[in-house]
Amino acid sequence: MILSEASVLTPLFIDKIQGDEKMIRHLQTMGLTSGMEIVLLRNDNGAVVLRVCDSRIALDKKTAMSIEVLVK
Repeated sequence: MILSEASVLTPLFIDKIQGDEKMIRHLQTMGLTSGMEIVLLRNDNGAVVLRVCDSRIALDKKTAMSIEVLVK
């Protein structure tokens, strides 16, 4: 499922990140890689806030739609 479709406060695993090489590298530098466990904290009309390890990361709708996740 796409990240922006996931339920809030559900533990998730990143399955795949799609997009151009620049966006993928940018997400990887923020700790978003395949297999990483995340929690969706907020989902407001596509824009999302995630918990990754001990950090919170906000992503816009376009970026959130490029991340496929699996429910833990």
